[in-house]
Amino acid sequence: MEEWATVKEHQASNITLLCDQHHKEVTNGLLPKSMVADANKDPINWKTGRSKPYSLHYSGREAEVSIGGAKCKQQDVGQGAYLWPLVIDGFPVVSVFLQDNHYLLNIFLFDKNNRLGISIVENQLVYNSGFYDVQLTGRKLTIRENYRQIIFDIRFDTPSTITFLRAYV
Repeated sequence: MEEWATVKEHQASNITLLCDQHHKEVTNGLLPKSMVADANKDPINWKTGRSKPYSLHYSGREAEVSIGGAKCKQQDVGQGAYLWPLVIDGFPVVSVFLQDNHYLLNIFLFDKNNRLGISIVENQLVYNSGFYDVQLTGRKLTIRENYRQIIFDIRFDTPSTITFLRAYV
């Protein structure tokens, strides 16, 4: 694998997608390029089928979830509170639990074959690396099933709001 600065062209065989941490480590010389090349031959996400958990920073006594034109809000007045803004077939696809200034977000997104693709369990985002294109840019999580076919667009407005900008349910 050679750097773009050297070859001046993009070739799929010469591209490795890295998380922010590993990109910084390579850039700063803390992660040898030989280790990246070795890992690229057998990516850990392909072995496990899942991403590394990513922590979302939610907190407080209020929760707001917007889906389409509907806004669901809940407040914890001292005894804990649940908010279930999206339930399908009796299953809480999107839920929030508030207690003791903790805001615990849970989201379960399935594909059309009912396979779990994205899960957020108590603020920990994990996705199935096998069948989705998942992109987290800034505060926005975009999930594509195919090229240009966005099935979910979610904006995280910490500390207390989640907005579904687009959803194919």
